[in-house]
Amino acid sequence: MLLDRPEDLPGRSVLLGMQAFVTIATLGSFARAADSLAVTSPALTRRLSNLESQLGVQLLERTTRSVAMTPAGTSFLPRARNLLDDLSTALR
Repeated sequence: MLLDRPEDLPGRSVLLGMQAFVTIATLGSFARAADSLAVTSPALTRRLSNLESQLGVQLLERTTRSVAMTPAGTSFLPRARNLLDDLSTALR
């Protein structure tokens, strides 16, 4: 069930988190991912942190200079990509 406003979409924070995760993993950088998604770096970090909290796992190892996938992130990435692709296809 889609509602009138996107912010009312059930699971919206999970979708935003998955989009953030996939974009960061693809681009290899929080800054590039934030630019690509037209959000601030802190907002992107919050989206990813919320997703990791909901999943109960850390998906990315991050320092101030690098980002690396954790084993959980490596396993989750193709699933997240497929879910986002399926949703995009369904909404066309």
